Amino acid sequence: MKRVRYHLNEPKINSSIFKSKQVAQQNTFFKLPLEVTHHIWKLLPTVADRLSLALTCKENAAMFEATKAIKLRDGIHYYFPKPLRTTRVHRLQVLTRLQSWVPRNLRLCYRCVQYIDLLHPDNRGQWGGDTKIVTDGLATAKAMREGPRCALCIMADKFELAKHKKAYQEVLRLTWNLD
Repeated sequence: MKRVRYHLNEPKINSSIFKSKQVAQQNTFFKLPLEVTHHIWKLLPTVADRLSLALTCKENAAMFEATKAIKLRDGIHYYFPKPLRTTRVHRLQVLTRLQSWVPRNLRLCYRCVQYIDLLHPDNRGQWGGDTKIVTDGLATAKAMREGPRCALCIMADKFELAKHKKAYQEVLRLTWNLD
């Protein structure tokens, strides 16, 4: 499998969310003093955690956008630690936190790190992997290796295993010699 390195793009909440009509909410989180709310935001260890809190309501989304630019007194370091790069594991951490909001016809594939539409004919088939990882709430590299995988990822694994067989190598050699 080809290793992909993702470069960090700062998570951003779309401005159309802020422009849409505000629904009246009872949010006791903002009744706390500003210093306490900033401290709570700072205690969240990853960007995925802060983004998950930001997606709960518009006030939190506005707070997330406003606090991203806060720098310390030295003017170099940010108030909230920023990762140097983002990986597929970071993406999986965000997607696992969104699972309770996702419609039932979508299921998270831990290998391709995306929600798969179970009603689409291309995605029908037997899923594989360990479902205990989902109940434990793991979102790590181990979970990506052993977690639930869609039917297409299962077929890709079988194809990858076939590549190492001698018959497959012979077919490839003959194909290249046809030129």
